[in-house]
Amino acid sequence: MKKYLLPCLVVAAALGPARPATAQTGRIAHFSHGGSPATLAAAVATDNFGLARHRSELIIDSLVCLNDSVATRYGRFRSVLWGAGEEALKKAPWQRQEEQIQYYSRAYNPQPWEEVVQDLRRQHPEAKLVGFKKQLKKQRRKKSTSQSRAFPQRPFQYSFWRGVAGVAGLGAVGWLLGRKRAA
Repeated sequence: MKKYLLPCLVVAAALGPARPATAQTGRIAHFSHGGSPATLAAAVATDNFGLARHRSELIIDSLVCLNDSVATRYGRFRSVLWGAGEEALKKAPWQRQEEQIQYYSRAYNPQPWEEVVQDLRRQHPEAKLVGFKKQLKKQRRKKSTSQSRAFPQRPFQYSFWRGVAGVAGLGAVGWLLGRKRAA
């Protein structure tokens, strides 16, 4: 095991400084590695200056509620390469898209259900919401009185005498620890 440690450390030390160079665009990498404006054209021929490679458009037709936190998003999209322009995007054929999304989580979004549905309507005004009213009725269902306690039931009930015995035991331990030893 020890004989492989030194070669691994050498490889890590050699690759460590090269890691930030992979996060640069071609133009920045060219100038930061000693390139000049005269040689820039060859280096930047395939560079898009950090922009997205595709230009796309998405229209969401409907959101179908699956349960209280996941919905299926139905829609259509079209996409072209970035350099193609707006005219090419408008001529591109539409393709169907179906995707499951998480739109609500009680742990992270503790707002009421009605506000969640309003947020979905604001985010997707053209989309038709399907099945969300049925889910709202499930959310409003009343719990029975046996389930709606302020405090959960403990696995065992404390008694007065158990508490007295615990306090007396702790007092005895404190008294024994506080006693001085006879010399």
